[in-house]
Amino acid sequence: MYEISFASDDQKEKGHIINILSVAANTAFENSAVYAASKAGLLAMSNSLREEVRRYNIKISNILPGAVETPMWDSKSRQRYKNRMMSPVDIAKITLNVFQQPRKVLIEDLIVRPVKGDL
Repeated sequence: MYEISFASDDQKEKGHIINILSVAANTAFENSAVYAASKAGLLAMSNSLREEVRRYNIKISNILPGAVETPMWDSKSRQRYKNRMMSPVDIAKITLNVFQQPRKVLIEDLIVRPVKGDL
């Protein structure tokens, strides 16, 4: 999810890019090397880009959720861990909260895990 808007000369630039990544960006999980590398790469790129666009009042936030019940998980795992996984609606609400922070506030990186921990 992202929003970038550039205003006319008489207004300041502003925007907010929100990346939904994964705790795999900074936590090692077996059989997840390629997935983790892609998430870690996006995290590094976003953190660098954030420094480049701050002067334009553009915010970049990274949300790193743990297990979310989505089709990314096989049906057996979803059935087994459904009660432990977060829902997509949970992550949507968190994303909206990050977006609705006051103009002078930036949530840079937010790690969100199920209460009972990683699967």
